Amino acid sequence: YQCRTDAYGAYCNAGPEYAPGSPNSDRGWVKMGSCFGTIAPTSSPTHAGPDSGGCNHPWRESDLESYAAGARVEYNQFLFECKSDVHLSKYCKDGSYGPNGMYWDMAWNKVGWCDGTLAPTKSPSSTPSVDPSTVPSAGPSLEPSGKPSAGPSAGPSDAPSSKPSAEPSEKPSLAPSDAPSSKPSAEPSEEPSLAPSDAPSELPSDRPA
Repeated sequence: YQCRTDAYGAYCNAGPEYAPGSPNSDRGWVKMGSCFGTIAPTSSPTHAGPDSGGCNHPWRESDLESYAAGARVEYNQFLFECKSDVHLSKYCKDGSYGPNGMYWDMAWNKVGWCDGTLAPTKSPSSTPSVDPSTVPSAGPSLEPSGKPSAGPSAGPSDAPSSKPSAEPSEKPSLAPSDAPSSKPSAEPSEEPSLAPSDAPSELPSDRPA
């Protein structure tokens, strides 16, 4: 007898009522033919070891939502890895396909057996790193940096800058400045000024008053 390679192969682990030669053996087993003698013993199961990852992470139904492709868990001293297939890996989130169930092999691969625990992770450093990270942090820092940023911010600041920019802005400001400009504008204004000038103009205007 050979265990089926499709989903019905889960019946091979379903108990004596589905064992080879039983009335329900065809659910999970395929009769290959007659044989005699014995076969060579199977090799010992793979020892995943405590450093393989997952041996200290027991499978729990409360963690189902966190299981994704490549996730490793331990159940009954065996190490299981969630299948990498984009469709089959979704079954790892279903308790019906857990390592403790009948259909575990539809979602998980048995890596081997393991014992012990993983070594603890290193403590975080007390000083900041010398090189900045390539990804910005999720929240703003509590204190401003010593140097300005290389690029402008996405939105304007609430307060004006202490120093004017080297180049004028592309758009005019919403409010007029408190002091007049040092040079006259290239075009006359559409409305006359509220107060006359102290000295007459050098040339008469094109239009009479």
